[in-house]
Amino acid sequence: MIDSFLLFSIKIAYVNAFSGPAAINGYLHFAPIAFAAHDINKRGGIWVDGKKKLVTVIKADHQSKPDICKKVCERLVLQDKVHVLMGTSGSNLMKIINEVANKYNVISVNEGALADDLMTAHLDPGRVVDREKDEQGADWIHRARNHVNAKHGVSPDSA
Repeated sequence: MIDSFLLFSIKIAYVNAFSGPAAINGYLHFAPIAFAAHDINKRGGIWVDGKKKLVTVIKADHQSKPDICKKVCERLVLQDKVHVLMGTSGSNLMKIINEVANKYNVISVNEGALADDLMTAHLDPGRVVDREKDEQGADWIHRARNHVNAKHGVSPDSA
């Protein structure tokens, strides 16, 4: 039986390693995401299309394996009906998450992969990327956010 709460929520799948030698990464990154969802829900949810919706975070284990990552992400989108695929430390796995998100037209959020081609604005012309130099002259991306996205009806400023 489907919980009616899930029908009126924004479903975010957090995809990372939750088993094997890299499992600590998944658990360390999941905790603040789950807390943020809890805090948003405690405040009544997030405004989407003029309605308040709660946030559900689903933990998904890609086991640090590319083939498992693709299968898990497709199941999350097609069966669990998630709105957002969020992941992961491991650029090769984040690229798979992005491919699945693009294929099924859901939002993809990179929270930990650092490959240059995942961090550039040319991938999404609607993305704003601010850069700054540290003391050694290294280029750091310190903020990236989407503008209001009419395709998905979600604005990062609506929380």
